[in-house]
Amino acid sequence: MKTIRREVFETNSSSEHSATVGEEIYALPKAQYDQFKLGKAFFDTSLEKIVSVKRVINAFKEYKRYTEFVAKNQCRVINTDTFLMIASEIYYWSTDYIIKKLKKVKIAQYHVTNELIDLIHKFLSENSYCLYELFYRSHDGNDDCHYIEKECKVSRNTTIVAFGHAWANGDE
Repeated sequence: MKTIRREVFETNSSSEHSATVGEEIYALPKAQYDQFKLGKAFFDTSLEKIVSVKRVINAFKEYKRYTEFVAKNQCRVINTDTFLMIASEIYYWSTDYIIKKLKKVKIAQYHVTNELIDLIHKFLSENSYCLYELFYRSHDGNDDCHYIEKECKVSRNTTIVAFGHAWANGDE
């Protein structure tokens, strides 16, 4: 057995046993990672970069399907709080539950419907935008997967954060 990194091993003791290690690790400057972790920025997993909440919301407001939705329903444009709440909940809860929750916290004075929630979900998926909570929990429930977050000082003035998921799969 050979140690690859702390708490992860690779074995190949016979043709009947093997294990593979996979990872999905990214690195960002600490200041950018902190913005992502605090929910003040999205992470674009396809481009591996941070995107501000303002930029994502502005892009959503220009999203063709959303502009059609606003025109069809003659409703006001979505606000930041509502967008962020929907974005943070869409992968975990039903659209009906999200609508009830938005009304309960009184930030849903906008025309929030199942259709709008679906539009936000499609927009975020198509553009690979991810909030920290979703990224952190994206492999939740997989016992072989671990979230990694490690700060590394690369120069006197620069610290980066390596983060992501690593997992091991074994075959017998």
